[in-house]
Amino acid sequence: MEMDALSAPMCCRNYMSALFKIRLVAELWKETLDGSPCVWAIASSTLPVQQNASNIQRSGEWPLTIHYIELPASLECQREILSNIIFLQLTKPTLSRWKVAYFDKVEIDAVFQPLDRSATLLQELSIHSQTFISPGTEHYLFGGQLPNIRHLDLEGISLPASLVPFGGLTFLELGQVFDEGIAADRLFDIVEGNPGLEHLSLAGLGLQISPALATKATI
Repeated sequence: MEMDALSAPMCCRNYMSALFKIRLVAELWKETLDGSPCVWAIASSTLPVQQNASNIQRSGEWPLTIHYIELPASLECQREILSNIIFLQLTKPTLSRWKVAYFDKVEIDAVFQPLDRSATLLQELSIHSQTFISPGTEHYLFGGQLPNIRHLDLEGISLPASLVPFGGLTFLELGQVFDEGIAADRLFDIVEGNPGLEHLSLAGLGLQISPALATKATI
């Protein structure tokens, strides 16, 4: 289900609201939820600081889902909404536990420059940048190491050379990468190196065709 900038915050809040309502049904239900770290394993920039801190603590060592979205001004002004800096300060220490991470409408330098360590558990990563980031400026993403990545969705950001090759991708979407573009050879290498790839979507790419590849294509 696709969500816009207004519906995504509501989904996260509704999820947390449902958890607390269930805890009120009966003491047994409360004990069951409190003893189930998996249901608390989410941190979202649409939730209050205290709630995210509580979720991280309650989830123990369970793999985390991280969600950040740049909210409209009407929502950003609410005191309980996490700022970008506070959210990263809270979640960066848990980087080794990240399993799913969504970043929507972000300013790439502000969000990702601090995330320079490997995320060894990360399997699903979606980054939609507000402004195009040219190749070479995103090398610090996760220290160039995402050994278990399976699902990769990038928009407005070039495919980091340091993250290639992959070996286990099943889902790849690249969109709105202009400027210097992406070398077609790299895309072919990715497809060949990921035999389990089930979904491939390329949109708005400025492909670079090398002379050798152009010659091969005409033979």
